[in-house]
Amino acid sequence: MTTKKIPIYKQIAEELLAEIKSDALMAGDRLPTEYELAETFNVSRLTIRKSIDYLIAHNILIKQKNQGTYVVGHGKIKSGDAGLAGFSEIIRQLGMTPSTKLIEMTEIYLPPEEIKTQLALIEKETVIYIKRVRYANNEPLVIENLHIPKKFLGDISSINFEVDSIFETIEKHSLIGYSQQEISAELMSEDISKLLDVAPQSPVLLVNTTTYSVKGDPILLDNSYYRSDKYVFKNTLHRQQV
Repeated sequence: MTTKKIPIYKQIAEELLAEIKSDALMAGDRLPTEYELAETFNVSRLTIRKSIDYLIAHNILIKQKNQGTYVVGHGKIKSGDAGLAGFSEIIRQLGMTPSTKLIEMTEIYLPPEEIKTQLALIEKETVIYIKRVRYANNEPLVIENLHIPKKFLGDISSINFEVDSIFETIEKHSLIGYSQQEISAELMSEDISKLLDVAPQSPVLLVNTTTYSVKGDPILLDNSYYRSDKYVFKNTLHRQQV
């Protein structure tokens, strides 16, 4: 079996991206000229131009007319800034490309008592457990661990859990109303760090979310790990009137 060789311009783009991830190139930094990069990588300026165009298309770089090419500064993603929205919706709003890798999908016929209580399940109701890694511009940001009553998903054989929106799938059966979250800080285990492509013992945000229908029925449990270097959570707090 032959493996497809990665084009040189993509190899160079990946090297530039690695420099950005390591902060050797920071948000707002100007890239060296095409001529300088061509000399550095010992390739033609056309190849460098393709590398830059590739990174521009992925919202990593931005080209300013007559001023040069700069590293885009997205800053941290503000979860909650757009209200109750799915991961893909938020990432697209930020001009990036979302993608998903399904790690596990299991139908649980005898859910643990804790899950049954949290989801207010009746006898013989089954739960779908889904574990996914969520990406923005191919960079892993979140590990999701979801528990959803099967009745809110319907025929799971017709769902592509790497492509289809969980929220949109649920709303075919029940309208989503609101979520409640608990956020805590932890240090990454080795398994989590591998999936998120960061060093073990790096800080991570554990976000436990229960999502409810407009009628107040619990429809989704989400225990997810968010990279703390990429995420900040925004909430609106109301003062109670005495």
